[in-house]
Amino acid sequence: PKEKLESNAFSKCNILELGAGTGLLSIILAALGIFLANNAYLTSNKVYATDIPEILSLLETNIEHNKQVMTKNGSVKAFALDW
Repeated sequence: PKEKLESNAFSKCNILELGAGTGLLSIILAALGIFLANNAYLTSNKVYATDIPEILSLLETNIEHNKQVMTKNGSVKAFALDW
């Protein structure tokens, strides 16, 4: 049986997005600063957006253009990852 998470079990988790493309999801998560898992709100300080090297420039540009919407505790960092 699945156990229910305690409300602070994963507080301040980091998020890794594989194949971020334009980075929209990562930017939204950083802007919200929270995400929901098993009915518990979890805070996220860092979102890591990854994609292939050819997409990295677009990803970094979009992150830079949207810094103003991110929460004071949220941030997105772009990394090349070819998996």
